Amino acid sequence: MTKVLGCGLAALLVFTAIPVALAQKAANEVAVSKQGAAANSSAKDKGGLSDRTVRILASYAWAHIPDEVSKPDGTRIPVRGVDIDKFMLSLEDTRRVVMVAERSAQAKICGLNDMERANHDKMMKVEQDSKRWSNEQLAWIHWLHEITVKVRVFDPAEASKRVDEMGLDDKEKKKALEDAKRFKKPTCNDEKRKEVRRVIEEFVSS
Repeated sequence: MTKVLGCGLAALLVFTAIPVALAQKAANEVAVSKQGAAANSSAKDKGGLSDRTVRILASYAWAHIPDEVSKPDGTRIPVRGVDIDKFMLSLEDTRRVVMVAERSAQAKICGLNDMERANHDKMMKVEQDSKRWSNEQLAWIHWLHEITVKVRVFDPAEASKRVDEMGLDDKEKKKALEDAKRFKKPTCNDEKRKEVRRVIEEFVSS
């Protein structure tokens, strides 16, 4: 069920007013990542997420992290002025968080809000119970999950509405609108909804 986060990442870069050139660069990077994953048999062992894709998404999440982030229990963790190494996970641990977030995103797309919350809460419980992570890392896991979900449920119609707020010149505005139109809003059908529920319920009960 997990998919490479290609068009969603590029779309959210445009949606959040990052310069269009940077959005295009990210889109190109992810396109290369997708091609590499398809050609590499080991990609299946990585949930379809190449190393490059995981790094790009983590970099994007860090670029948009606020001055403070919260753990699920509401504990506020300062970010600015703190060494990034206090937050970061290994590549494989980061990939695992992204894969869980992908399930949450699919649940959100399918209107399964209870499954989205249950999936997130189970992930956080597992990570907290592991006693492997600092408060900073737990806050980062929560934030990375949140950003990944936003990337995956991107709505191009909403992006088009916000282009006027981005302060772009006419040429950049035209390009941003063209970029947004290239992406389709994620959809769900009954079969997919049933599968999403099954996979999350299996994870939650494990």
